[in-house]
Amino acid sequence: MPITESQKGLLVVNERSPGRAVYNQLVRFDIDPSVPDGMIERALVTVVAVQPAMRQVFGLLPEMHVRLTPPPQPQDFPLEWVTARQRDFEEAVGAAQRRIGRPEFDLANGPAYRFAVVRSSMSPA
Repeated sequence: MPITESQKGLLVVNERSPGRAVYNQLVRFDIDPSVPDGMIERALVTVVAVQPAMRQVFGLLPEMHVRLTPPPQPQDFPLEWVTARQRDFEEAVGAAQRRIGRPEFDLANGPAYRFAVVRSSMSPA
């Protein structure tokens, strides 16, 4: 598939800046603690499956291009589960953000997404 000019620019910057996570974007959602873990996982897997942009990987040769990876299977989904004491919750969120946000994505092979769910030990699981 053809690549957009915006994607080309980000890909060039990414290639010229090794060790910098150009594509990484962290988003935090605070979810009602009564929502079961299985429902959260199914929702995240579904979002990635129906959003092709989240499954794009990029190639440079023979010319810059993009291809779609297949929707993820639940057993292969990059989702980290963390349980923290209530008083340590914000610290656990910050640590999870660093773990999933700092490593560069493999833009040639994917996946170009990672998720973490942080629960308070006082929350139902």
